[in-house]
Amino acid sequence: MAFAFATGLAASLLWRFPVATATALSGLSLATGIAVARALREVGVTEVGLKWPNDVLWRGRKLGGILLESGGKTGAFHVVAGVGLNVALPADEATAIDQPWVDLAEILGANRPSRNQLAARLISAMIEIYMQFQHSGFADLAREWAGFDQMAGRQVRLNLGHTPVIGIARGVDATGALLLETADGRITPYIGGEISLRIEP
Repeated sequence: MAFAFATGLAASLLWRFPVATATALSGLSLATGIAVARALREVGVTEVGLKWPNDVLWRGRKLGGILLESGGKTGAFHVVAGVGLNVALPADEATAIDQPWVDLAEILGANRPSRNQLAARLISAMIEIYMQFQHSGFADLAREWAGFDQMAGRQVRLNLGHTPVIGIARGVDATGALLLETADGRITPYIGGEISLRIEP
């Protein structure tokens, strides 16, 4: 994530899990979203929402995003969690954003925190939630994530490679998988891979 000076905030955190697998960490992106939402509330941003699996929204408009990179050998595992937030984004730099966007300058005006203050709140919230995640996984966080979920109950399109799936978003399960109800009434969990989520008209 790259921003021109002072237009955004990009922060990364390296976290080492002594015993973990990629499957066990499947809900970590969603947990990171909760940390971002908590930090934003602490600096005065209300109406924060999350869009599975990695977008941060405000009143349905994109405020930021999350990117995780992981690696390691059997047993020990590490994750680099990157978070990008729009702070004061010039309109000409927002042309690459493929959906309605917003920044903290619009939301908070002159009351927005400095980038250093925001980064400190963000990293602190991420450390707190990663400690919780390391102890009990995503299951204990699923209820809190549901409170930020902007897609639940809406008709959406999942793009799985060249195979789109249309259905009603029914939240997430204890692993962080998206639950999608299709026209036949079946609810199927989806996680991993190249999956994008769009609201279907």
